[in-house]
Amino acid sequence: REWLDESEEESEEEAEKERAPEPEETWVLDTLCGLKMKLKRRRVSPALPKNYEAFNTLLEDPVVKRFLAWDKDLRASDKYLLAMVIAYFSRAGLFSWQYQRIHFFLALYLANDMEEDDEGSKQAIFALLS
Repeated sequence: REWLDESEEESEEEAEKERAPEPEETWVLDTLCGLKMKLKRRRVSPALPKNYEAFNTLLEDPVVKRFLAWDKDLRASDKYLLAMVIAYFSRAGLFSWQYQRIHFFLALYLANDMEEDDEGSKQAIFALLS
């Protein structure tokens, strides 16, 4: 490895921070009984606040907005599936500027494929992609 000056090391550290972090494990006190205590492990979301802001901006995209308005019954885009979309974005390590319409619909299709049995909603998403 070549020697790097401090400015190059700082830029590498910033790039490392920009990548999606691994979820941290935190411990929460579940019960306390006398001298015994029971701890419960709880996971922290890997998504950063700026990722949520980028996702909310993506929801304002005209095509995405039209799709969400079309899906009034929430068959293809309920809260759980939208949460899966942002989780997929975070796990894929996408930067906030990479949150684009095509990625949204691909992740939503994948979420529907994994969780739902309704082929119609997947076909509606697929129709938007083609």
